[in-house]
Amino acid sequence: SKPVNRLIPPNIHTTLQRHLKNSTKAPYIPQFHFPNGKPPPTITTETTMQRLEQVFDKLPNYECTRDNFQVIVQMCQVPQYWRLPLFMCTQLTPNGAVDGDKFLHFWRQMTSFCHDAASRFVFIMSRGDRTRPYILPEDFAPLIQDVVDTHPGLAFLKEAAEFHSRYVHTVIARIFYNVNRSWTGKITTTELRKSNLLDVIQLLEEEEDINQIMAYFSYEHFYVIYCKFWELDRDHDLYIDQQDLARHNDHALSSRMIERIFSGCVTRSPRRGNNNPMIQGPNGPKMSYTDFVWFLLAEEDKSHPTAIEYWFRCMDVDGDGVLSMYELEYFYEEQQHRMESLGIETLPFEDCLCQMLDMIKPATPGCVTLADLKRCKMTPIFFDTFFNLEKYMEHEQRDPFAQRENDDLTDWDRYAAQEYELLVAEEGGDTQGHCYIFGQPVLSTIAGGTARMRLPVPSLLQPGVTGTGGTRRSTTTSTVSSTTVHCTSVSATTVHHSRSTAQRGGSCKATSTASSSTSGSGGGGSSSSGTSHANNSDRKVHGAPEGSTGAASQTSMHTSRKMMALDSDPNTFYSAFLV
Repeated sequence: SKPVNRLIPPNIHTTLQRHLKNSTKAPYIPQFHFPNGKPPPTITTETTMQRLEQVFDKLPNYECTRDNFQVIVQMCQVPQYWRLPLFMCTQLTPNGAVDGDKFLHFWRQMTSFCHDAASRFVFIMSRGDRTRPYILPEDFAPLIQDVVDTHPGLAFLKEAAEFHSRYVHTVIARIFYNVNRSWTGKITTTELRKSNLLDVIQLLEEEEDINQIMAYFSYEHFYVIYCKFWELDRDHDLYIDQQDLARHNDHALSSRMIERIFSGCVTRSPRRGNNNPMIQGPNGPKMSYTDFVWFLLAEEDKSHPTAIEYWFRCMDVDGDGVLSMYELEYFYEEQQHRMESLGIETLPFEDCLCQMLDMIKPATPGCVTLADLKRCKMTPIFFDTFFNLEKYMEHEQRDPFAQRENDDLTDWDRYAAQEYELLVAEEGGDTQGHCYIFGQPVLSTIAGGTARMRLPVPSLLQPGVTGTGGTRRSTTTSTVSSTTVHCTSVSATTVHHSRSTAQRGGSCKATSTASSSTSGSGGGGSSSSGTSHANNSDRKVHGAPEGSTGAASQTSMHTSRKMMALDSDPNTFYSAFLV
């Protein structure tokens, strides 16, 4: 037979192959990937531009002030709370207004490059910087400050500007905890699309009760977070060390886990030098308030993806991406010692290990990876077994498969609702009309004269209205008479609920959840409590009565100066904006 020449291609039998061979051009493949969204019809963009031009024509000097900018936002068809970042995108005129020509140029540039809500939001938040396709923490400050200033659910907070920064800090930390899945400190367009942040921002203009928006912006959640931080921060410098964090939840966490948290594997505190991973204090490294927000969210909802990554990083001591048997034994060893000291029967590590491996079912025998933990529905039990004694005992005493009430709520939502109810219950018994903020008396003096400011206090629960424990609260925020508050307490705190306490001369003691106080003479007093809340023993404070001078004056002035220094700290995300 005739030999086959393999260099000659086979005969072309199909029309497509014949067409491709004879064609001198590459085949046309329509674009299927749009990183900045699919472009809308050109007529849509031109219609918006014409409407904007008509609005600016009606404004004096073709300029729009901040008071009139809401009309521009409506013409741009973007959510209401995009307005302040959008207002700041163009260079303002000397009188603080937006020039029409510059804004139209900015809007045309953005719409030609960004075609969906996520890409436009990133472009606006980065102030039109195309070389920075991500959002930094400080970029959120104008938006959240606008929420504080204008949202009806935060009306009681509007006049107390000194308290805005802590709320802004908390919301920013919660946003990055949930949205920034890459742990880079930069929210990209892809991460934004996968999150519900834009939907929540849109919901802000529809929902009047800020506490119904439990994602990111809930004031009740902020109140719970800051209460927990305040109880631990004994010197109130907005930093806590290992000894402070060890007191969280009645020393529930093991010391080895606390050491890992402060090792820098999960914290994002400002770095000072390449050799110091965290800010150093007299008792070692210190944790910032932002880092504490991440810690508390991860501690109370260990089923969240970020929480799983958080605790996996802590347990992965050697950083090889795998939890070995040696690392598990390292953490469980302290748990055993703590249970033995309490007279609790312990489970040998080998038996505990078998239980955990049967529960997790790792893909590789003997090695637990992050993917294994994310795949398992009982990951919180795994973590609590190795470093949280209190929750470990709770898991041992309840059925993990039992149907929970309010399954639509996350573990964090349930925890925040319960803690807030406890805090509100403590506030309800003050019959003398005294105002306390975290147990601190709010009256003192400066240089012999009382310096006061008007601080609005949010209303307590209305009769017949349930809190956040799964049912809706009243959407109307009733205004309570303003309470006279001294600026010393303002500098030390950021939450505005009156504390349920009894004042006895120069000393005060905050009551526990189920406690009854008995008045004494002079500065003394006694209280008997039923079921006490965690860390209530740390709420005993001493304050100067109205009209006192001397040491109280010096302390008051020192605290005020400290607060001014904190607000002007360059490490604070939003200091430049708020100033």
